[in-house]
Amino acid sequence: MRTLLPLLGASWPWSKLFPRRKVPDSRTKDAWANDTDATEPGACACVLAGVELLRGRFAVRRAETGTGADYYIGSSGAGETDLEDCLRLDVSGVSEGDEREVNRRLLEKVRQAQYGNSSLPALAGVIGFSARLLMLKDVPEEQ
Repeated sequence: MRTLLPLLGASWPWSKLFPRRKVPDSRTKDAWANDTDATEPGACACVLAGVELLRGRFAVRRAETGTGADYYIGSSGAGETDLEDCLRLDVSGVSEGDEREVNRRLLEKVRQAQYGNSSLPALAGVIGFSARLLMLKDVPEEQ
């Protein structure tokens, strides 16, 4: 299943999750001057919020290197003793670019999750900041 959401759209409560922001002052801009350092934590926050809103799943813990994912997600209370009822979530963010670029990155994340060293099912999520777009895709099992 593919989910495509225009951010801040009237039909979705995104304005509550991502309110119109104030223009950052020079000190704030300097603190986040590295594009990668600004995009990665923002992508994690936005994709995790979207997964909670759309799928009712929450971050359980960070995933290990090599699993093809960034987080394990599950329903409330999942993952406390094992990860059997969890999904892997691979997250990415695109600071610039249109819907095509966000979709290209989503397909890249799907492939990465497919080849991860884990038997758990996976979900890929990409946020496009300039495109104001969040895309989620269930990762099919490797064929």
